Amino acid sequence: MSTAFIKCALLLCSIVISNLLSAQNKYALIVAAGKYKAWPQISSLNDVPYIRSALTAQGFTDDKVTVITDEAVTMEGLRKAFTDLTKKVSPGDIVVIHFSAHGEQVADNDQDETDGLDESIVTYDAAFPVNRDHFEKDQAAYFRDDEFGIYMDRLRARLGSKGDLLVILDACHSGTGTRGEHKVRGGQPTLVPNNFKPQSSTGNSEPEVFLNKGTDAANLSSYVIISGALATELNSEMSDSAGVSMGSLSFAISEALVQLKPGTTYRSLFADIVSAMNRVVPEQHPVLEGNGLDRELFGGRYVEQKPFAGIVEMNGKEYTLDQGQMSGIEAGAGVALYPKGTNDPDDAKPLATGKVKSATAYQSVVIWDKDPGLEVNADGWVFVTKPVYKIPPVILATASQGRPSGFSAAETAQIQKEVKTLPIVKMTGSPELLLRKGVEKDSLILAANGFLFGTLHVSTEGELTDILKRYSQYKYLQQVSLKDPLSNMQVSIIPVIDGKPAPEAIGKFLKNGLPEFRPGDAIMIRAKNTGDVPLYINILDLQPDGKINAIFPNKDHAVPIGLLKVEPGMDFTFSDFPITIGPPFGLETFKVFISRTEIDLESIAISSGAASRSGGLNALEDLLNSSYGISTRGESTSPKASGSAFNLLFRIVK
Repeated sequence: MSTAFIKCALLLCSIVISNLLSAQNKYALIVAAGKYKAWPQISSLNDVPYIRSALTAQGFTDDKVTVITDEAVTMEGLRKAFTDLTKKVSPGDIVVIHFSAHGEQVADNDQDETDGLDESIVTYDAAFPVNRDHFEKDQAAYFRDDEFGIYMDRLRARLGSKGDLLVILDACHSGTGTRGEHKVRGGQPTLVPNNFKPQSSTGNSEPEVFLNKGTDAANLSSYVIISGALATELNSEMSDSAGVSMGSLSFAISEALVQLKPGTTYRSLFADIVSAMNRVVPEQHPVLEGNGLDRELFGGRYVEQKPFAGIVEMNGKEYTLDQGQMSGIEAGAGVALYPKGTNDPDDAKPLATGKVKSATAYQSVVIWDKDPGLEVNADGWVFVTKPVYKIPPVILATASQGRPSGFSAAETAQIQKEVKTLPIVKMTGSPELLLRKGVEKDSLILAANGFLFGTLHVSTEGELTDILKRYSQYKYLQQVSLKDPLSNMQVSIIPVIDGKPAPEAIGKFLKNGLPEFRPGDAIMIRAKNTGDVPLYINILDLQPDGKINAIFPNKDHAVPIGLLKVEPGMDFTFSDFPITIGPPFGLETFKVFISRTEIDLESIAISSGAASRSGGLNALEDLLNSSYGISTRGESTSPKASGSAFNLLFRIVK
């Protein structure tokens, strides 16, 4: 045997051993406290199967996922869970920690908070915060952000510089370290002693939950925290018409994790989460923080898995699935059954096809065209082939607050008459929209945040109908999300400084993880084609008042369709087309459409769905076209995606 051969063999052996030693595992700790000794019961246990399913799709195996619930969520239980987890992991591993619980603010005990309050997780046996005389005893059962940070520092040190840590906090007051007609996870008076002075702290608070104290930061893993609400906000659960509830952040993140696209970073994942939460709890502001925001998810080791549902029960041609309306599965949707492990159904042959017979929040029933003949539930995965998008009924109320509304008898009759013609609008229940009497014009207000959606004359027949239709279409377009693996493009908003694109300056505009701009600021669009074929980009602007404007293409601003083609591998900034920011104020949505063929959504938007062309409409064009009739029936079907559609979100503030 030659010396060269021996050296080569030894080198190969060392490479194999090195790879084995550096193999990276995925661990998760899920903490869900729903039943408490003293605090009100919440629906945290409903979050667990959704988070587990999302993690399973991302390669987290059952033996590496630990779940502690209810009675086990004590101070001792949490300390043990974190200690055990830290012992298990190795350098370079990936860890996800998810909390679903009540959150509470407690008087700061080490003067590191500017407001004098620590954020905390409420443990199972924590006392209800009503008696200030018992503060010293009661506070010991609240898991403070300071202690949380100590355990996270130990974990990060164990994971090392190549490790990756994601923390999800579905609790009230979680924006710096905690949850709560939506049921609130938390929301109780602060737990403080009798002599508490809010301004007594030294003011040396850090914005991050995991305040590193003395450890070499260069040897710690990166970390990202996604919180359900600002430190000053309540965190609401979401529920369907039957009253089945789950955490709003848990829902959003489970939805986002099973619809990942290439190049997903923690920042782009957060954008998908904000988009989902804005549909169900628009009054909340989720928060993103950490030092790994622009790192690829799980160190780049994530699965580009098309979303699927598992099987709960089989009865001949009728199957019950473990997902429903909360995952976008509605009655009437087309579905197909494939063998387990199918990442992309386009590359496999279905075992059966069918239609969703009925759907609740967390389950659905499918009728197949034939008996699939599965012997074990786990052997099949179900994919949606033809989605049905439904909008929950819009609840409208006059802004009277128990007093006369100010509308005349004739105007009230006109309101009731027009609402009767719109099946998805109701005037009973907790209002989503408020109709307010004005001097010259009446106003339609978003109840969650008080923003003006639009103005009208109630006395003029048809104006109320038109504005409610516009709101329905706005909601519909916001919720539509299509993931076509062959239509992959990374699209981002970059600020303009001194007339030039300045991507490096985006950090100056970020607040709680989202860009925030003021009137007069300018932005540009950056697009990177990570695929192998040319792609086309169209963008619609969904204003907070429901108006829909075309960004790309835009004939008024000389942005023709021909300039919207992005070749494979191209990283292109549309520097010739700056976009100047202006009112209305609120959360703005750029709806991005990526297609493999040339499309023109501007013509459809300008014509309010009346546009057509020879050869018919592309699937994305048809989707937009159908949205102009959404409010007459409350739902819309979409053909199989021939492109992708997603949201870019930013806030416009005064």
